[in-house]
Amino acid sequence: MNLNEFEEKIKAHGQNVRKYIAPPFDIEREELNNMRKSKKIITSFLLSAALICALAVTVFAAYNYLTAKQTAEELDYHILAESFNNDAPSEIITDGKYKAALLGLTFGKNISEFEDVIPDRTYAAIAIEKTDGSDMTYDDEILVTPLIEGLKPWQYNIYTMDGGRQSKIIDGVLYTIVEFDSVEYFADRHIYLAVLDQTFYTTEAYNYDEKTGVISVNEGYNGTNILFELKVDKSKANPNKAAEYLDKIDKKINGDDVSDDLDEELGESGAVGENYYEEIKHIEISTDENSNFVIRER
Repeated sequence: MNLNEFEEKIKAHGQNVRKYIAPPFDIEREELNNMRKSKKIITSFLLSAALICALAVTVFAAYNYLTAKQTAEELDYHILAESFNNDAPSEIITDGKYKAALLGLTFGKNISEFEDVIPDRTYAAIAIEKTDGSDMTYDDEILVTPLIEGLKPWQYNIYTMDGGRQSKIIDGVLYTIVEFDSVEYFADRHIYLAVLDQTFYTTEAYNYDEKTGVISVNEGYNGTNILFELKVDKSKANPNKAAEYLDKIDKKINGDDVSDDLDEELGESGAVGENYYEEIKHIEISTDENSNFVIRER
């Protein structure tokens, strides 16, 4: 077959050839599509890498704090430390001058070496730092207190729930473990841990709905009023025990159990005079501008 015959055959079967040989513009379009796909793959890879880095930074930032277990060890709660874990903070909230991280929460009986035989208690580990980057000091006024849905927060808080606190500043961060009577009896309600920039509870920091019992942050408060909701096993709720406990607090608030407590401590020795109970009724305990306790006669 000579060249002319070959050209004629190509022309004759041109339509068939087109089925198997893509014209140049199709090849260019395919190359363009491939380039777009490559760009998408690269972009997706870069976004994924950025997301991984962001998550890594977030986790790293969270782990800048000591864990609840480490906090307990630093505060010499060695027995209590065994009840905490080394997880990252469950929640971090920034508000006003301070940022607080809820490091851990645990419940137990006789798990603190600083106490003798005591009933069930609640322990919470908190890390608090200043938002401006400066170091915390022991002069910073900070209150960490439990609050329970349906209970007036100015009456039922860490002061009436036999609460206590140990703190230590490490690398400018205030690490605190607060303890108070067990709140598990109230597990069928919302239970909170409040962190505010006061020494004592103030009604200005949080809203309390008298009808529903709901406690919420007062957005108009000029300061720090953080509110963590605690995760408590609802199966631990015990309305009867809760009622008994509230009755005990009510007596304490009203002073009805003062003589009973003293009689229990002093026994039958009559170590106090017969007019003692009348005398203490005329005593008032308050605080001065430096938060020092002052005893005055009424």
